[in-house]
Amino acid sequence: MREPRRWPGATGPSSRTRRNGALRLATPFAVAALTALVTALTTTLDAFKLPPFARLAIVTGGSVLAGLIALVSQREVRDSVRERPTAVGGAVAPAQLPPVIAHFTGRTDILARLHRVFTEESAGRRAREWSGCVVVSVHGPGGVGKSALVTRFAHEVAGRYPDGQLYCDLRGAGDVRVRAEDVLTGFLLALGVRLTTDPGGLADLQKLWWTWVKGRRILIFLDNAQFADQVQAIVPPEAGCAVLVTSRQPLYLRNTLDVRLQQFTEPQAVELLARLAGDDRVAADAEAAVRVAALCDHLPLAVSICGGRLA
Repeated sequence: MREPRRWPGATGPSSRTRRNGALRLATPFAVAALTALVTALTTTLDAFKLPPFARLAIVTGGSVLAGLIALVSQREVRDSVRERPTAVGGAVAPAQLPPVIAHFTGRTDILARLHRVFTEESAGRRAREWSGCVVVSVHGPGGVGKSALVTRFAHEVAGRYPDGQLYCDLRGAGDVRVRAEDVLTGFLLALGVRLTTDPGGLADLQKLWWTWVKGRRILIFLDNAQFADQVQAIVPPEAGCAVLVTSRQPLYLRNTLDVRLQQFTEPQAVELLARLAGDDRVAADAEAAVRVAALCDHLPLAVSICGGRLA
């Protein structure tokens, strides 16, 4: 049987999965050893001067012990196949969100707007009006800070999604397109699904994905999307879930909210530069700081690079 591939963002098997696997491997050897022991006892007990009832007890005990080991192993394997790991049940929920950058600056208005969309009251109203999940997309030019903003917001609302937070970089700015099938496979592995054989095409993966997210609250962060179909195939029809998307251009999804992120204002760009290069240094030459921010076109990524070099 072909070994399952490892995918970016997928977590390793749980301790219970490893225990069940070890049990499945060890059980045949244990049963075989006990069976051989029982056979050897049966053929050699005549050489010992033991009462008949003692011989019968030894043989019967070995046979019962072998049967019990096989029975327990069979039940453990059957339960593990039926097992559906949940955060409530003790399984570790995936927490794949990238870390928030230490020098995150500004964007308080956008963050407040996103929080209004994710309020419990708004989420409840959407769940009654439409059975789909919340989908928020943030688009804008490269270096404007889309990933940093959404990462910060995702961490702020992660507590509302106890069943896990999933992340995948779709590498929209590169030449290699990440397929939706690969993303779904990685997410399913992260949720504890054991894919020991080829699960099939995209349609089969979607059905398995929908099954495993049903009734769960999961936050999904799709970074650097390039095409709408990369995202649409992954959005689950589950009101308790939410999807955050970043892209360089509008994807025209049927989503809850679409936000275009603009460059920093001059004060925001200078503030970011000061946080990296030092407040005293920027204050000592404010005119030069304004010039540096302008040369960076007030793009957070460019300002961050310059601030880091100055520091």
